[in-house]
Amino acid sequence: MKILVCTNFLPPRIGGIERHTLEIANALSSNDLNDVTVITHSYHDEESQKYLSKKVTLISCPSFVIAHRLPFPNFLSLKFYRLIFQRSWKYDLVVLQSHLFVLNWIVSFLCRKSPKRLWMNHGSWFIKLPSPILQICSVLYEKLGMLILKRTCNHFAAQGTNAAKWASKQTSLDFKVIFNSINVSLIRNQQSSFDRRMNSILVVSRLIPGKGIENVLDVFSELKSLESESNSKPNWTLSIVGPGELDILVKNRESEGIAYFGSMEHDEVLKQMQQHEFLLQVFDEPGDLTTVMLEAIACGMYVVSTPIGNDKKIQDLPNLSQVNFEEIPRRLHGREFGSRIDEIESIHKYLDLNFSWSTASRQFEAIGRIP
Repeated sequence: MKILVCTNFLPPRIGGIERHTLEIANALSSNDLNDVTVITHSYHDEESQKYLSKKVTLISCPSFVIAHRLPFPNFLSLKFYRLIFQRSWKYDLVVLQSHLFVLNWIVSFLCRKSPKRLWMNHGSWFIKLPSPILQICSVLYEKLGMLILKRTCNHFAAQGTNAAKWASKQTSLDFKVIFNSINVSLIRNQQSSFDRRMNSILVVSRLIPGKGIENVLDVFSELKSLESESNSKPNWTLSIVGPGELDILVKNRESEGIAYFGSMEHDEVLKQMQQHEFLLQVFDEPGDLTTVMLEAIACGMYVVSTPIGNDKKIQDLPNLSQVNFEEIPRRLHGREFGSRIDEIESIHKYLDLNFSWSTASRQFEAIGRIP
């Protein structure tokens, strides 16, 4: 099966779509019957190739980036037009990772003769910007992208229940759910004998509007207040990993038991997960199960998250508590959570069965085989 995956960026750039594209492309390429190509914007090309399987072909589109976040094809580059006109754009399955990027819109038109064109949605709310005028422009931009992919795609999926509900509401289309997944064997091979610090909280997220970092800091402040009022000395600590323009909010609080690590390589993040007790995931809007949350569970952490849905697979996940935002500080302070499973092999077995990239890749392949 000839498969094309179109994305904004790839690792080493940090982001959910970047990690999802890398893992699903590698998983699809592990099937020798698949011929997998990834097209993305030119950004750390040589480094990105190191992360991809040697079986995956990487195509880089000449581009430039606005505000370190939004990539655009470089329409003034001759290489861009050679890429467009000198290639065959006929694939058995085309996966368009999000409606947010102009390159995805272009590829959706170029591949309109491909039989299966899948829009994979990765969000459950509109991007949040500080200015009301910019916010209106951003929503209109997103709606344009949705309209284009609605007309050029014939299959629709999302990486979580809330993302599927939101996209369905915006487009009146039926989005199926293909959950985020993880590479359990990679984590199993990297398990080390780190001493896990009690009462330690880890947050792994890009520090940009809408990702909840302000709420995380509010939770930690309330937690420290509860600690002070009760005269207890658990000495809660907070470690934050991830880049973004809101990093100044974190840096201003580093004297309050907060450690900021900035951007980290993936294997270094996994080491942090093996040293901390809790992963905290706070969404501004209804969110979904993330790869980071799954990796934390696989590393033996307990995950505390604002509600992410009641799908049975999620409800059965070990060491995960869904808590309303206002209750998180009290629940952390009192350690009021369900029973913790410490048998790491049973955790890995459940994740392998329900949230592995090989399972997700078979769902993508099934779409490609639909008559």
